[in-house]
Amino acid sequence: MPRSPEDPRNDLTSHFASEKLLMLSLRSNLSTTVRIIVGVSLTRKSLSAGLAPEAHEVVSALAPQRLAGGAWWDDCGLGPWPAALEAGILEPRRGYRFSPENLTLPVVLGETKAERVVDLGTGSGSLLVLASVWSEARLSVGVELQPDAVKRLERTLEGYSGFEGHVVEADLREPASMDVVRGLLGGDADLVVMNPPFFPSGWGRPSKNASKRLSTHAERGDVRDFLLAAKTLAPRGRILVVYDAGRMAEAVVAAEDVGLGLEGVWWVGDQRPEKDKAPFRVWLEFGGSGLRAVSIA
Repeated sequence: MPRSPEDPRNDLTSHFASEKLLMLSLRSNLSTTVRIIVGVSLTRKSLSAGLAPEAHEVVSALAPQRLAGGAWWDDCGLGPWPAALEAGILEPRRGYRFSPENLTLPVVLGETKAERVVDLGTGSGSLLVLASVWSEARLSVGVELQPDAVKRLERTLEGYSGFEGHVVEADLREPASMDVVRGLLGGDADLVVMNPPFFPSGWGRPSKNASKRLSTHAERGDVRDFLLAAKTLAPRGRILVVYDAGRMAEAVVAAEDVGLGLEGVWWVGDQRPEKDKAPFRVWLEFGGSGLRAVSIA
């Protein structure tokens, strides 16, 4: 979506801090150079009484208090937390669960309104739900490779109303997958969000739990694959990535490789006392303009 000159997100810098959280935003106005296994369409017209977890599941709250006690939300000046998010999301009792830093997405979105939203590698759907509710989306599509996560997200969306949601079980690296997503959208996406795996396949000590390992290690697609898919879906929309702050350069270089430039940076401080709010997670916005990553040697 084009931005007006008065859009506050065009400020070069802005920041807010609370006792327990630091988030800094840096923006630039410089002009520089499937296979689909199954697709499920969900349209909800009313809010359910609540989510019904099975024995192996939990309901995770989408509430600002999950991060640093919630003081950061009071400080950001965006008004009350949306009541529509009270249903939460279903997640595995044993397996990967969303990181509380995802809850800062509304700060990054600001006053953005998006008719069509996509979440790549949606997992439990935390970013999909947050983005859809906050941006007042009409149509949302989550893309996920793990069958169990797809089925769980289908049930989560039963607790939400106000937008038409689709869950597609697919490999985002396959062009046919993106063709199907574009078909569901009926055009370009206005907003793409993602939390791609941070670590290379086999790095460190990967979890034996498949859902954790596939969510943290790039066994089936890395940040470059995610960004290429996002560029295909949203050639003129906002592309937002939440990533490990220590690996930010990897994401910037991957973006350059697919023809995207860095347009915004927001980071969330490490909440452990000994880390003194050092950058822990980082939100990156990429687009067709912005700062370029240039290899020197």
